[in-house]
This record gives sequence, C-alpha cells and structure tokens, in this order.
Amino acid sequence: MAGNLTPIEHLVQHAVLYLQNNGYSYSSVKRYHKCWKTLLQVCQRECIQYFCYEQCLPLMLMEWQIDPHAPVSPFQRFQIRSLKGIRDFQDHGKFFKCYRDKQQPSALFDSEMLQKYENHLREEGLKESTILSRKYAVSHFLKYQSEQEAGLSDQFIIQYLDRLQNSPFSPATKGLYLSSIKKYLEFLFFRQEISTPLHRLFSGNSFSKYVRLPSKYSQEDLKSILSAVDRDSLLGRRDYLVLVLAMQLGIRSGDLCLLKMENIHWATDSIQFIQQKTGNEQILPMPENVKYALLDYLKNSRPQISSPYIFIRPQAPYTPYENTNPFYKLIGKYMELSGVNYSGKKHGLHAMRHSLAGNLLADGADLPVISGILGHSSTETTMRYTGIDITALRRIALEVTYER
Repeated sequence: MAGNLTPIEHLVQHAVLYLQNNGYSYSSVKRYHKCWKTLLQVCQRECIQYFCYEQCLPLMLMEWQIDPHAPVSPFQRFQIRSLKGIRDFQDHGKFFKCYRDKQQPSALFDSEMLQKYENHLREEGLKESTILSRKYAVSHFLKYQSEQEAGLSDQFIIQYLDRLQNSPFSPATKGLYLSSIKKYLEFLFFRQEISTPLHRLFSGNSFSKYVRLPSKYSQEDLKSILSAVDRDSLLGRRDYLVLVLAMQLGIRSGDLCLLKMENIHWATDSIQFIQQKTGNEQILPMPENVKYALLDYLKNSRPQISSPYIFIRPQAPYTPYENTNPFYKLIGKYMELSGVNYSGKKHGLHAMRHSLAGNLLADGADLPVISGILGHSSTETTMRYTGIDITALRRIALEVTYER
C-alpha cells in the first residue's frame, strides 16, 4: 500500500485486512472499521475519492463533533487515532503504535479572537454542534491567513475565495465556510476590530456558485417510492412510517430516532417534539394516513419492549437507534425498487425535506408556512430549501418585498 494512491474504499478494505492479519482483536478491528465507515460516508458526501489526512481531519472532527479546544473522551481520542492509523497505512503500509504529531488539531484554535467569537455565538444561543462547525470553518480561514503571513484585506479575501473555489470540498462545505467566514468578519467589523466591512465582499452571487441546488423529487416520484414498500412485512411497516414522516412532515432523521410515545398527541392529531438541530419546539399535524401508518407499526411490527422511543431496532438486541442517520440507505432501496431515477441527485431522507419544501412552494404555499412546517427559525433558511424553483422564488421574493 505504501506510496500508492488508492481509492478510499479500497484503502479501508486493505487496512481492515492488515489489522486482521496482524493479530488485532475482533473488537479492535470492529472499532476501527466503524470509524472508517463513517469516514467513507463523509468522503462520499464530499466527493472525495482519495484519502488526504489534512483534508479529512477537519471534516471528521466536525462529523464526530470533537472540539480539540476541549478535553476529549477516550473514544474520541480513538476516533482521531483511527484517522492517523489509516494515514500511516497509506503512507507506510503499516500502523504505528504511538502518535506524537508536531501539530495537534487544537493548534487550529489558538486564536484569541476566535475564542471571543465562539463566546459570541454561544451568547446568541446557537447549538454546540453549530458553533463547532463555524469554528472549523473560520479556523480553516485563519490557518491559511497565518500560512500566507497576510493581513485582513480585500485582496486577501479574494485570494482565499479563489483558493476555496478550487478546493476539493463539496459545494455544501464551501457554502458553510463562506457563510461562517462572512459572519466572523461581520463580527470583527461591528466590534471595531477591523475598520473595513470585509463581510460585504460575500455577496449573494459569491455563494451561488458554490452551493449546489437541493435535490427535489416530484409528487409522482414520492408516490412511486411509497408504492414499492411491502406494508405486509415487519420491516416494511417501519419503512413506510419512516418515509411518510419524512415525505409529508419533513421530520429529520435524527428527530425520527428520538421520537417518543409522549410526542404523539392523539387527542389533537399532532406530533410535538423538540428539534435536535435547533432546540426549538415543533408542532406538526398528523394526517390520517400518517396516524394509521403509526398505529400499524406500533401494533404489528414494533418489538414489544418497554421503551419510550417509537422506533426500535427490528432485531435483537431490541434497543432504540443510537445512530442519528440509521435510515441513510432506506430511500435509495425503494428508489431502486420503484424505478425512480436518482442519478446525480442526493437520495437520503434529507432530500425528502427539500422535496416537501419544493412541492409546497409549487402548490402555492407561502414562505412563512413552509418555514413553520420545516421548523426553520428564519425564512432565509427556507429560501435555500426552495431554491430549486427559480420562478416560484421570484414570486415569493416579490411578495416579501410588497409586505415590507
């Protein structure tokens, strides 16, 4: 393996074989493989074909929500070790017993001003995962500034934007970096840390070329997907319930995993829960078909165990789902069975939220109504979801202007 440029999925396969052939215990191999499977998912999402430690490290720390500025748990330390292990296997064909990097990940967070910015974000009430994502984005920017030994100027910002445009990051990650850096520069300007409003360089046009429009599926596509589910089987009843909750109510995968019996209000035919991502309460109507799908699952498919959670693993041990995205491949499975074409489109549960937003907009729903259904705190976020239909967006934009 040493010195070869190998596609990351093959690199992981060879690394697992290396561990097995060199006497690593079954449990150790399983822990490494679990970390690397997450790495594969992130690289697939980011369109990364070959493993690069410097590129993948910040992405994986964000994915695992590891803050190098804070103490890490033993398993978080192992997750970082798994990245170093596959890096060394790629470079040297073996794993090293001890890792003492000259530059620890925490070096990215040594900026005093970045710490002040973090405190500012926390005062604004943002979730820790959101704060961490913005810190990584800004630290990437500050690291490049340090390497270039440059001051903050419009020339440097343009230079960085060109570098970001040519980077291998996915459009979504580039969009995250852009918006985070813009907010950071805005923070500096209004604190009078800088005298030039550099955040104004980040116009709407500068974002549009980085952010890919969300994937949307038509009402006919969604009906075909649902028709492909075998609702007479144990697993099919669960899958059908997951799909209608995602398609019709736009509930995120992480929130589906955490749904409890107490969140179902039968008297008012509603579902009420706290969103994992935003921390805000969400109250959604429960249509008849969703209610019957829920009853069918609870009565005929859900393992009969004492647990407050609605969704339970269908096989022993019968426990709630720990993974926040256990239904990642579910949509793809039924798209294949139904013949729905998803080539070049995202096909996870989150694409169902985009589809719901786009279809509601096409049906004439107002933007604030769509925001309420999706649980967005601002219509600006919803605008990104409904960015698929340019004609409809222009109509909405005119309505918003008129209301002002």
